[in-house]
Amino acid sequence: MEPNNIVDQLKKSRFRMTKARKDILKLLSKESMDIHRLSKKMFELGHPNSQTIYNNIKFLENQKMLYITLNNHKKIYHLLDANIEYSTKLKISCNKRSETLSITQKDLINQLSQSLGIKNFKINCLNIEISGICKHLKEETCKNEDLCTLDLLKSKFNQK
Repeated sequence: MEPNNIVDQLKKSRFRMTKARKDILKLLSKESMDIHRLSKKMFELGHPNSQTIYNNIKFLENQKMLYITLNNHKKIYHLLDANIEYSTKLKISCNKRSETLSITQKDLINQLSQSLGIKNFKINCLNIEISGICKHLKEETCKNEDLCTLDLLKSKFNQK
C-alpha cells in the first residue's frame, strides 16, 4: 500500500498522522526491515526516541496496515499492499543463491481450509516463509534448473 493511501485511510478513521508515522510508512514502503534497521533510519531522519518508533509500529500493526514475518528470530515489518488481495503470501528463500520466491496464491489457502476442515470462517491473511539451503548445495546443481528446488517451485507456480 502506498504511504499516502495509508495516511488518507488513517485520517478518515480520525487518527493523528504525526511526522514519525509518516516517516515509518515511507521507509517501509521502500523496503521491509527489522526494528533495528528501522530505528537507525528513523534516527537519521531526526527521530531519536525509540519508544515512539515501537509505539507507532504497534499502532500500525493493530490497524492492520502491516504484517510481521520472522527471519532468523528477527521480526521483519512489511506494509500491506492494498492492490493485492493477500489471501496467502508464501515466501521461499534460498540462502545459498540469496534469492526468494514469493507466491500470492488463493488456491493454497483454499486447499489449507479444506485440509483443516475450516468452514464458515474466511481466512483473510496467511503468511508463510520458508528459508533454507538445498541438501546438495553445489554450485553446478544450483545452476541446473532441473535440480534446483527454487527453480522447480517457480515452474510449478508459473513464476519467473
